[in-house]
Amino acid sequence: MYITLISACEKRALKRTRAVLDSYALRIGDRAWQTLITLEGLQEMRALLRRTATRQTAVACYRHYGNRNAKLLWVVGSRRPFGPTGHYPAGTQTRRRRETPLWIRASCLLAQAGGLGHDWGKSGDIFANKLAAAVKPSSKAAKAAPVRDAVRHEWISMGLLQKLHQGQDLEAAWAALQSHTRLCEVPLPYRMRDGQEALHYIVGTHHKLFGPIDAPNFKPNSDQHVREKLGKTVNPVAALPEPLINEARKLMGRLNTLVGPEASPDFWRGLSTFSRVALILADHEVSSREGPTPSAKNAPYAMQPAVWANTDSVNGQIVYKQPLGWHLHEVSRVAADRAYQIATLRLPGLSGETVERILSPSHPDGPFAWQNPAREAARQLAERDPVLVLNIAATGSGKTKMNLQMACALNPRSRVAIALNLRTLTLQTGAALRAFGIGDDEMAVVIGDQVTKKLHDWQMTTTFDVPDDDDPNATPDYEYVSIGGEVELPSWMDHVLKKRPRWRSVLSAPVLVSTIDFLINAGEPGRQGNHVAALLRLIDSDLILDEIDSYDPEPLVAVLRLIQMAGLCRRNVICSSATLAAPVAHAIQKAFMSGLKMRAALEQREINPVILLVNDQVPPMTVTLAPSQDFHSIYKDYTQRLVDALPKRVCRWAYLQRIANRSLDSWLTGILHAVERLHHEHSWVFKGSGKRVSFGLVRIANISTAIRVADFLSNRLPHARIACYHSQEIIVQRFHKERRLDWLLTRKPDLGNKRIEDDVEINQIIDLAAENDVPFIVVATPVEEVGRDHDFDWGILEPSSTHALIQPGGRINRHRNQPVQQPNIAILQFNARYAKKETVVFCKPGLQKKSNDYTSLDLAELLDWDNLKSLDSRIRFGGNHVMAQCDDKLLMEQLKNPLSVICSEGGYSGSWMTEGFYRKYSLRPSDQFLEDWQMQVNSDGHESFYWYKVTREGKKDMTRRDIDTIPRKHNDWLVLSPIEMKMMCDEVGISPDDGLSFKVRMKDITQKPKWHQSFGFLSET
Repeated sequence: MYITLISACEKRALKRTRAVLDSYALRIGDRAWQTLITLEGLQEMRALLRRTATRQTAVACYRHYGNRNAKLLWVVGSRRPFGPTGHYPAGTQTRRRRETPLWIRASCLLAQAGGLGHDWGKSGDIFANKLAAAVKPSSKAAKAAPVRDAVRHEWISMGLLQKLHQGQDLEAAWAALQSHTRLCEVPLPYRMRDGQEALHYIVGTHHKLFGPIDAPNFKPNSDQHVREKLGKTVNPVAALPEPLINEARKLMGRLNTLVGPEASPDFWRGLSTFSRVALILADHEVSSREGPTPSAKNAPYAMQPAVWANTDSVNGQIVYKQPLGWHLHEVSRVAADRAYQIATLRLPGLSGETVERILSPSHPDGPFAWQNPAREAARQLAERDPVLVLNIAATGSGKTKMNLQMACALNPRSRVAIALNLRTLTLQTGAALRAFGIGDDEMAVVIGDQVTKKLHDWQMTTTFDVPDDDDPNATPDYEYVSIGGEVELPSWMDHVLKKRPRWRSVLSAPVLVSTIDFLINAGEPGRQGNHVAALLRLIDSDLILDEIDSYDPEPLVAVLRLIQMAGLCRRNVICSSATLAAPVAHAIQKAFMSGLKMRAALEQREINPVILLVNDQVPPMTVTLAPSQDFHSIYKDYTQRLVDALPKRVCRWAYLQRIANRSLDSWLTGILHAVERLHHEHSWVFKGSGKRVSFGLVRIANISTAIRVADFLSNRLPHARIACYHSQEIIVQRFHKERRLDWLLTRKPDLGNKRIEDDVEINQIIDLAAENDVPFIVVATPVEEVGRDHDFDWGILEPSSTHALIQPGGRINRHRNQPVQQPNIAILQFNARYAKKETVVFCKPGLQKKSNDYTSLDLAELLDWDNLKSLDSRIRFGGNHVMAQCDDKLLMEQLKNPLSVICSEGGYSGSWMTEGFYRKYSLRPSDQFLEDWQMQVNSDGHESFYWYKVTREGKKDMTRRDIDTIPRKHNDWLVLSPIEMKMMCDEVGISPDDGLSFKVRMKDITQKPKWHQSFGFLSET
């Protein structure tokens, strides 16, 4: 392509950009360049410009189309010197700034008032005595841990503000709060009826949310703030400066006058969300600064005797740092600024060139033709009120690209945050987006650690002795290191990035691809600094949630809180899943509407929520939802149309594998019979050998059962090769399995069985096999269900829910997608828990809580076998499948109460303020029995095991422990010996201390791991 570049840089930025541009293009003027360049070269040049960009940088790039047509591709740095289409102004004229919206002015006033009052409680003797104990001159006292507050200072601050708003002076307010009983009886602002209650909320929770921590009703109380019964009264050390008190009164008066009495609780809840973030950000920023100059001692906010807000460590000695009055004044000033800057944050989006490439139409006769009308439907909704997109296209139909196309079509200034449930999906999605033409300078991928990054980088440079044009598509796990996408951010964000510089690309990149763990904090107000950072990303990014139905109900509530925050931030939300259940779709819609309702209250206008339903079988459907409409019915009707349009050919044919009686031995025997039948019917002749092979999946719900099944099959099928794939593996061992399976089981039409038949290891196994039949069997837990792009010949499924049938079923005949003449999927009549005489069986994973949640525990009765031949979304959306109906009923029951809390309905008006709600419904429930272990291998190849904890300094505190081992099986597959694992660590360049570590979940502290040398770790009493 032929391009022209124009520089409008100033000061030192001009010299820096000239050095970059001169390396790629010919200078044709003092600030102009032209050249012929490839797409890769253009992306490389833009990345270099972004990396050196400052606030004085402004470079525009134009592409030439013929003799008379040029188009702006992108601008790096400030866009102010260039017009909307890239023209350079002949002159400039200053216009009056638009009037700031009322809600932003109100947010600034509320944050400013919060800053003035947030630490009034520090003027009490409880906090002052704690600081005094820390700065005593004796070394023993100086090194002692700070005294734990009996009553937290922010709780006292909230109580003082309440009394002040009731008309009392400060002296009377202190007197009213002196006793322990009165402190506990401070009324909580859970109804959020006016500005005073909003102020009390942001002050009282700027460090911690209200209690309770674990009570079932989540009614706000003082448990988090009033910790111990006081043995004495609470008294002020010094009077707060009168100017500060008067300023606080004045600010609240201005706020009430500005907003008026008609503002709803939705207005105040939305406003307090933004103001509280500004207050937290300002408090952290000011507290990190040095104290004031000596001249500040006589300022209007000085206090006599001196009262201090915090301490510092100087040469190992704890000293007072900031006077309280100065701290309050500074936090107030900074909080007002931050409230405005947060509300008006606008960062660069994807370049026009990239958006154009993403939105390029699919071939009208190709498999992705359905994306064209869906994209056009989204374009019709662009730059209007926020849109909720539910993408329920089938697996393999291009949902990843469609989701991104939706985001770009809905918002021309495209900034997107893509949140994924599993680490394995994150790198796959990042790689897919690069294939769509998004450069590394426009995308940040959040991954796990350096160990996983090195494994991935090494994998991308290795093959398995096949031609170079067959590069592997395998991807390892990763989670939280940010790569790429770094651009200049506003200077006020410097404090956020000071201790976490890797957040720069996370916050600034136009496209963020990450596990959901970072973004989920936007809906977790108790996470303080993490909450601030996540909300800063969400406030200027549309949200894409892939495989949203892969969450259990309790973690799903955390995702719904994130969706609510996206609605409040006026962002588009795109959710995708091939099997999106109606109760989950309804919950998503309700959470999104709740956020929009708060936004509408802030903007004091009506916002009409728009929902766009898309899939690969029927035309898209746009729904502008009126209050009287029932979205649940609309969605059910749409999915029924989808079922009616599904193709009639059968590629995944399921049958019921009956089991003789209710015992574990009979259950295992049933699996064996299914393996023998499916291998017989779906094996194929291996090239040049005359022997028959097949690759089968046995999906088992739990790790210990999976290891038992793998051990059983290896004993009963000595001619088979057995692998066991689950999460309780040594890191490099699991990586090796994923890498090999990803390579071998990529069987797209242009490849077929080529990778399998050309593989050196597989050929050796076939050559050495004494039998004419060689089944390759992978016994896998739900880690196989999401994120692994494998194509098996057949599968056996242990039932946990309808979702647990459809997802692993999608790994059968996945790439080839060929019609079958015989069943290629066996669904077991019941699961292992039922075989062991348990009464609650569809759980962990699953939805069952009580024995009568399902009308039967027998799959012969739970599925409508007369109407079940093809295992696809029909089982979820159509037919008379009792299991799907029971799943939907349980989902609705388990989401009902937490959804009411999120939306402040049905007596739960203040429950969203309590810590207990967020702990009960967290994304990753804390598991105190998830233990960290490490294997060490000596030069003779003998292993030893160490249990460890990571200290605050990041070091491993290790204890050697003996664990029982089960010897290797002769016919295991994809298993490395300890010495081979250590050699892989050396080859990749990672420390054996990291590569040979693993995690094991224990039921209680009396258990210890057992190592099956072929199939992984399990817990044993």
